[in-house]
Amino acid sequence: MFWFGKNDKHSDFSDVDVSVTIFDTVEKRIQHVISNSQIEEGGKFIGKIERPRKSKLLITVENYIDSGPRVDNSQVQLLPDVDYQEKIFRILEIFDSSIDFIGTWHSHHCNGLPHLSDGDIQGYFEMVNNSRYKVEYFFVLLVTGLKGYQLEKKYYLFRRGEERYFELSDDSEVKFIHEASKLEPILQVAEEMSFANRNSGLRYNHSSTKTKTNVSFSSATNDPLQKVRSEDYNWILEHYPDAKLFRTKNDGSLEWKWSIKDPNLDVIIKVKYKYLSNNYSNKQALLDIHKISKGAICTEKLQLDSTRFEKITQHIDEATNRCKASTCQSAKEQETLTPESTTPEKSEKKQETSISNVRDCKGEY
Repeated sequence: MFWFGKNDKHSDFSDVDVSVTIFDTVEKRIQHVISNSQIEEGGKFIGKIERPRKSKLLITVENYIDSGPRVDNSQVQLLPDVDYQEKIFRILEIFDSSIDFIGTWHSHHCNGLPHLSDGDIQGYFEMVNNSRYKVEYFFVLLVTGLKGYQLEKKYYLFRRGEERYFELSDDSEVKFIHEASKLEPILQVAEEMSFANRNSGLRYNHSSTKTKTNVSFSSATNDPLQKVRSEDYNWILEHYPDAKLFRTKNDGSLEWKWSIKDPNLDVIIKVKYKYLSNNYSNKQALLDIHKISKGAICTEKLQLDSTRFEKITQHIDEATNRCKASTCQSAKEQETLTPESTTPEKSEKKQETSISNVRDCKGEY
């Protein structure tokens, strides 16, 4: 279990053995929804959380309530139909009074974001600390992709009163078992009706969940931008491993950011690569390259076609060369301002050095 957050003080929870059990019917439903959607999806987990002793925490995810017919979701956001989810939960309580709302799942399969966004994290902290939330822990499953029939997933745990959250290990702390909740038929029908009444036109075929089908990551959606973002994700992280994908606060668009530090330069170059629209008719990204405290070097709109990677590399190389030329020019001016020695020998040597510097600058630029 790895923790993330503001406070690095030791927590008594760091020593707790966490065990999460998820019914495989939950995973099958999630897989089916993801394979038929090109936007963020999600649901509220229903199950039980127990702490039989101080050093042990047991979480059982039995099923989930879908996001509802009036969900507001896109490639970059998910706002569930809370009223619908509350009413469904009250119906479920009639059949099983022992269940609780214990967490949530949602997907980033459509936008390539491989981790929780800042908005996700803030929302989960607020949820687990809400007085209306009954239990002390909040379990999160994030779907980052779909390859074939396999979901790519990450697991997180939030705790009331903690200033940090935890990422759980897939192999040792989370397991799926062949089990189905007695409430599953109700929730499957409810989810089917939700999709049938959505404005998005998506359809949930209840019977198809019983048959395994191979759905590739790229073919699972009709959104061509997903393919573009997937290609960008692989290329950018291959060439710039420290790059991070963010969701902007003002318009919710996705933006890559990374830094370049040339060993020969005393400056850091910052690069931003922002998708200008979620509409494929506007297939453009904004590439912004600038030096810290020195302003923009390059701002360019790129077409999201097969030439974009070559152009990104070209613009970054040009920006780096401009920085080198600027550094050489500054060194030349500094030498010009330095008083020359009165010794003829030193004066001649100084002149040679200056000429060499000018030649280097021209060559580098």
